[in-house]
Amino acid sequence: MSSKISKIINIKEGQKKEVEREIKKEKETLKSEEKDLKELKKELDYMKDILDDQIISSNIELYYKYVHTLGEKIDKKEAEVKMLDSKIKEKENDLLHMYREARALNIIKDEVIREELRRVIIEEQKNLDFDYISRKFKK
Repeated sequence: MSSKISKIINIKEGQKKEVEREIKKEKETLKSEEKDLKELKKELDYMKDILDDQIISSNIELYYKYVHTLGEKIDKKEAEVKMLDSKIKEKENDLLHMYREARALNIIKDEVIREELRRVIIEEQKNLDFDYISRKFKK
Protein backbone atom coordinates (compact mmCIF):
# COMPACT_ATOMS: atom_id res chain seq x y z
CA MET A 1 0.00 0.00 0.00
CA SER A 2 2.75 2.46 0.92
CA SER A 3 4.57 1.72 -2.36
CA LYS A 4 1.46 2.78 -4.29
CA ILE A 5 1.27 5.96 -2.26
CA SER A 6 4.99 6.53 -2.85
CA LYS A 7 4.44 6.23 -6.60
CA ILE A 8 1.59 8.75 -6.42
CA ILE A 9 3.80 11.08 -4.39
CA ASN A 10 6.59 10.78 -6.97
CA ILE A 11 4.15 11.62 -9.76
CA LYS A 12 2.87 14.62 -7.80
CA GLU A 13 6.44 15.78 -7.13
CA GLY A 14 7.19 15.59 -10.86
CA GLN A 15 4.07 17.60 -11.63
CA LYS A 16 5.05 20.19 -9.01
CA LYS A 17 8.51 20.59 -10.52
CA GLU A 18 7.03 20.98 -14.00
CA VAL A 19 4.61 23.67 -12.81
CA GLU A 20 7.45 25.43 -10.96
CA ARG A 21 9.48 25.49 -14.20
CA GLU A 22 6.49 26.83 -16.13
CA ILE A 23 5.92 29.55 -13.55
CA LYS A 24 9.57 30.56 -13.67
CA LYS A 25 9.49 30.71 -17.48
CA GLU A 26 6.27 32.73 -17.50
CA LYS A 27 7.61 35.15 -14.89
CA GLU A 28 10.63 35.78 -17.12
CA THR A 29 8.28 36.38 -20.05
CA LEU A 30 6.20 38.72 -17.89
CA LYS A 31 9.28 40.73 -16.92
CA SER A 32 10.22 41.02 -20.59
CA GLU A 33 6.71 42.14 -21.55
CA GLU A 34 6.63 44.69 -18.71
CA LYS A 35 9.99 46.04 -19.88
CA ASP A 36 8.65 46.37 -23.43
CA LEU A 37 5.56 48.13 -22.09
CA LYS A 38 7.68 50.60 -20.13
CA GLU A 39 9.75 51.32 -23.23
CA LEU A 40 6.62 51.98 -25.29
CA LYS A 41 5.28 54.34 -22.63
CA LYS A 42 8.63 56.15 -22.49
CA GLU A 43 8.62 56.49 -26.25
CA LEU A 44 5.08 57.90 -26.20
CA ASP A 45 5.96 60.40 -23.48
CA TYR A 46 9.14 61.38 -25.30
CA MET A 47 7.28 61.91 -28.57
CA LYS A 48 4.60 63.96 -26.85
CA ASP A 49 7.18 66.19 -25.17
CA ILE A 50 9.31 66.69 -28.27
CA LEU A 51 6.65 66.98 -30.91
CA ASP A 52 4.14 69.07 -28.97
CA ASP A 53 6.50 72.01 -29.19
CA GLN A 54 7.70 71.37 -32.72
CA ILE A 55 4.50 70.39 -34.53
CA ILE A 56 4.01 72.08 -37.82
CA SER A 57 0.47 72.10 -39.15
CA SER A 58 1.45 69.96 -42.16
CA ASN A 59 2.75 67.14 -39.94
CA ILE A 60 -0.01 67.18 -37.36
CA GLU A 61 -1.97 64.32 -38.96
CA LEU A 62 1.15 62.14 -39.18
CA TYR A 63 1.99 62.91 -35.54
CA TYR A 64 -1.46 61.99 -34.28
CA LYS A 65 -1.52 58.77 -36.32
CA TYR A 66 1.82 57.81 -34.82
CA VAL A 67 0.68 58.63 -31.29
CA HIS A 68 -2.57 56.72 -31.88
CA THR A 69 -0.69 53.67 -33.18
CA LEU A 70 1.69 53.82 -30.25
CA GLY A 71 -1.27 54.05 -27.87
CA GLU A 72 -2.80 50.93 -29.44
CA LYS A 73 0.50 49.07 -29.04
CA ILE A 74 0.58 50.09 -25.38
CA ASP A 75 -3.00 48.92 -24.84
CA LYS A 76 -2.22 45.60 -26.50
CA LYS A 77 0.95 45.15 -24.43
CA GLU A 78 -0.94 45.99 -21.21
CA ALA A 79 -3.53 43.34 -22.07
CA GLU A 80 -0.75 40.79 -22.66
CA VAL A 81 0.87 41.69 -19.34
CA LYS A 82 -2.43 41.32 -17.48
CA MET A 83 -3.10 37.98 -19.17
CA LEU A 84 0.37 36.67 -18.27
CA ASP A 85 0.01 37.91 -14.71
CA SER A 86 -3.35 36.18 -14.27
CA LYS A 87 -1.94 33.00 -15.84
CA ILE A 88 0.98 33.04 -13.40
CA LYS A 89 -1.35 33.57 -10.44
CA GLU A 90 -3.50 30.65 -11.58
CA LYS A 91 -0.45 28.40 -11.88
CA GLU A 92 0.77 29.51 -8.45
CA ASN A 93 -2.61 28.53 -7.02
CA ASP A 94 -2.34 25.17 -8.78
CA LEU A 95 1.14 24.73 -7.34
CA LEU A 96 -0.12 25.52 -3.84
CA HIS A 97 -2.84 22.91 -4.32
CA MET A 98 -0.19 20.39 -5.45
CA TYR A 99 1.92 21.11 -2.36
CA ARG A 100 -1.11 20.50 -0.17
CA GLU A 101 -1.91 17.23 -1.98
CA ALA A 102 1.68 16.05 -1.64
CA ARG A 103 1.68 16.90 2.06
CA ALA A 104 -1.59 15.03 2.59
CA LEU A 105 -0.26 12.01 0.71
CA ASN A 106 2.92 12.04 2.80
CA ILE A 107 0.82 12.06 5.97
CA ILE A 108 -1.27 9.15 4.68
CA LYS A 109 1.89 7.27 3.70
CA ASP A 110 3.36 7.78 7.18
CA GLU A 111 0.14 6.51 8.77
CA VAL A 112 0.10 3.43 6.52
CA ILE A 113 3.73 2.68 7.36
CA ARG A 114 3.03 3.09 11.09
CA GLU A 115 0.03 0.76 10.82
CA GLU A 116 2.05 -1.86 8.92
CA LEU A 117 4.84 -1.62 11.49
CA ARG A 118 2.32 -1.98 14.33
CA ARG A 119 0.86 -5.11 12.69
CA VAL A 120 4.32 -6.60 12.22
CA ILE A 121 5.22 -5.92 15.86
CA ILE A 122 1.95 -7.45 17.08
CA GLU A 123 2.48 -10.53 14.88
CA GLU A 124 6.05 -10.88 16.10
CA GLN A 125 4.92 -10.60 19.72
CA LYS A 126 2.28 -13.27 19.12
CA ASN A 127 4.95 -15.59 17.74
CA LEU A 128 7.23 -14.91 20.69
CA ASP A 129 4.38 -15.53 23.14
CA PHE A 130 3.44 -18.75 21.35
CA ASP A 131 7.05 -19.98 21.45
CA TYR A 132 7.31 -19.13 25.16
CA ILE A 133 4.04 -20.88 26.02
CA SER A 134 4.98 -23.90 23.91
CA ARG A 135 8.27 -24.30 25.74
CA LYS A 136 6.57 -23.96 29.13
CA PHE A 137 4.08 -26.76 28.40
CA LYS A 138 6.75 -29.08 26.99
CA LYS A 139 8.55 -29.16 30.33
